[in-house]
Amino acid sequence: MKNEPARSILATALCLTLAGSLMAQDNALRDTVTALREGGTQLFAACEEKHGQCGANFAFAPSDCMAKATAEEARVYVGVAASDDTAIRTLDGWGFELEYWLPVPGCKSAGVGLRSAGDDGLFAGDSYEAGPFSDDDEGQDVVWQSGSFLRWPGQ
Repeated sequence: MKNEPARSILATALCLTLAGSLMAQDNALRDTVTALREGGTQLFAACEEKHGQCGANFAFAPSDCMAKATAEEARVYVGVAASDDTAIRTLDGWGFELEYWLPVPGCKSAGVGLRSAGDDGLFAGDSYEAGPFSDDDEGQDVVWQSGSFLRWPGQ
């Protein structure tokens, strides 16, 4: 009975640590979705302005009409300073680099995209089935392409 207060304090500390860890994960996913929504909206507007239209049904996959780009190149594409990390972010909520895809000059099928590899930092591949995934599965790629989310948390 003498150790009951110590065990109670230890149990409380453990619960608070776990709760804080879960909240941090939720915040990382929320921050990632926000980064993709904000950056994607700017990319799409720039694509529409430069190409007249930006294929909303453009398949997210490496192609002759989309090329991988850095965050700095994406910033230049939308017309902000290459160093402005607030407009087009470099990192997702877990601290991994976001991957950007921009139209290849001269290609008729313009499209833009960006994606996060999720909390594991590993992309699942280059093609995706459109739709939501479980909010609890933070290892899923979050993908935005040409005007909307292709893969997002929300199930």
